[in-house]
Amino acid sequence: MAPVQGALHDPGMATRKKSRKPRKKRIFVDVCGQEYEIIIDPNLKIDGECTFSENIIRIKPGMAFWRSMDTILHELLHAIFDASGIGWTMRQRLKMSKAEWHKFEEDFIIRPMTPALLSTLKSAVKAFSVPGMKSAA
Repeated sequence: MAPVQGALHDPGMATRKKSRKPRKKRIFVDVCGQEYEIIIDPNLKIDGECTFSENIIRIKPGMAFWRSMDTILHELLHAIFDASGIGWTMRQRLKMSKAEWHKFEEDFIIRPMTPALLSTLKSAVKAFSVPGMKSAA
C-alpha cells in the first residue's frame, strides 16, 4: 500500500475512520409556550423530577418504555400546572402554603391523573395507528 500524504505518524490512519461518540439527541417540549428540556439523568435517584426554574424535566434511565412514558407525563403535568398558572391560582383559592399545595397537587391531582391520561393516550395511539393513515410528522 502506498503511503498517504499527510499521514506521517501512522500510515494506516487514512484508511481508518475517526470514532466519534454518538451525539445525544436533545429533547424539547412546549409547555404552555415555555420550552422544557427532557434529560435522561443517570444520577437521578427517583424516577423523575421537574425543575421549574430551569425548565428541565429529568428522568431516570433504564425504566421500561411505558414506565418512562408514565414518568414523563407525570412530570409534564407538574410543568403544565406551574407554567399555566393553574397551580398558583388553585393554591391561592385554597389558601395553602407552597408545601401544602405541593403535597395536595401530587396526591390528589397529578398521581391520579397520570395513569388515566396515559391509558387514554395509549388507546388514542392505537385508534390512530390504522393502515393507510398518514403520521403526524
